[in-house]
Amino acid sequence: MSVPDPIQSDKEMPMKIGITERGDAAFYAWDFIPEGFDGLILITKNLPALLPRINESITDKIIIHATVTGWGGSVMEPRVPKPKEVIETFNSITTYALPPERLVLRVDPIIPTPGNLEVALDVISSVTRECRVRISFLDAYPHVRERFAKAGLTSKILWDGLHAPLDLRNAALHDIEALTCRNIEVCGEPNMACAGCVSAIDIKALGFSQEIDPGMKGQRRACTCLAPKTELLQGRRPCPHGCLYCYWR
Repeated sequence: MSVPDPIQSDKEMPMKIGITERGDAAFYAWDFIPEGFDGLILITKNLPALLPRINESITDKIIIHATVTGWGGSVMEPRVPKPKEVIETFNSITTYALPPERLVLRVDPIIPTPGNLEVALDVISSVTRECRVRISFLDAYPHVRERFAKAGLTSKILWDGLHAPLDLRNAALHDIEALTCRNIEVCGEPNMACAGCVSAIDIKALGFSQEIDPGMKGQRRACTCLAPKTELLQGRRPCPHGCLYCYWR
């Protein structure tokens, strides 16, 4: 696969930024994608498995989201690598010298309650390299609540409804920013300032003109992703990691 040169502001073809949002880039096929994509955003909980699939011909046009929640190897994420393994890989990643703006620590989801928030704080504190940090909070879908109940983890979701109360989420964000002294990007959270998975930050990181106005994608209400966002994965099913909080049924 080859990725076209950066587009110019007068290019007639619409910008396309591919993303592996429906599943984990470590497992599913994205590297057969035809010509026409201006960049790729690869999201994975298994960074050690993903890196060997990246070749030099595409590294100047990729952004990696390494998802580490701190729950890897537990009943919450039974087949996800342990946090220490992924963080060590993240801290030492040398794959074609990805610059900080194209290497993202994604802590998603976070449970913003005492005893659970600390797990996320430990993850972010363990990252020593310069990078972007993105967070999102647990969405308590009815089927997710059922899974937590079967696993004896109902005490982890201490709120009614899909989203944790705004005061809990704001307090968690404040604690994360205060501890890490990093600029934190928030993803898909209602009533919070958010940056989409495909945002102006990403367009700039991929080398495109900041003057380009690609419009909005128009997904769920709290999503602020830009219109070039294009899903790379065709499947609509849970990945092999078996996470209890997965939005797929």
